[in-house]
Amino acid sequence: MSTAKGPGRSSSRPDPMPVPEIDAPHDDGAGPLSSVLTVVTAVVLGAAGLVTGLLSVVTVGWLTRYWEAGILPQVLGVAGLLVLLGAVYTLCRLCAWGARRFSSAVAFALGFVAALLLVASYMPGGDRLLTAHLLHSAFLLGSMAVLGVAVARGLDGRNPFLTGLPRVPDNR
Repeated sequence: MSTAKGPGRSSSRPDPMPVPEIDAPHDDGAGPLSSVLTVVTAVVLGAAGLVTGLLSVVTVGWLTRYWEAGILPQVLGVAGLLVLLGAVYTLCRLCAWGARRFSSAVAFALGFVAALLLVASYMPGGDRLLTAHLLHSAFLLGSMAVLGVAVARGLDGRNPFLTGLPRVPDNR
């Protein structure tokens, strides 16, 4: 049995592995629709971050409502703040993991921080939702730190909760 390999070449064995064409176009299925979906996802998650930020600011405002009533409301207020910061971290990580893109976590974080800046900026008549209270300052700084850590951890693309699972494919 003779298989011709080219001009003047012959072999008694068939080629076990075909040689790929060098100039063949690489089609990974990511056409213009992928870019459009990435932009739409970023806009939706940015808006979700904005709404989440506004709702969490109102929640933190309520955490200090009975602060002067004693030690129990203070402990519950700090515990509530820690739960809220954990929820913000989890939401941001889920955005990165669910959309399989680093940009989705950044969009959520930018929307959240935009809400914080809107509420914490100077308003005529004084502060309405966030005052100069220690717990409010801890929320402002803590939420930005938590979002920074969540975005930085979103770079590796792993599942945020379960260890030992395979990595999410890189679609950046």
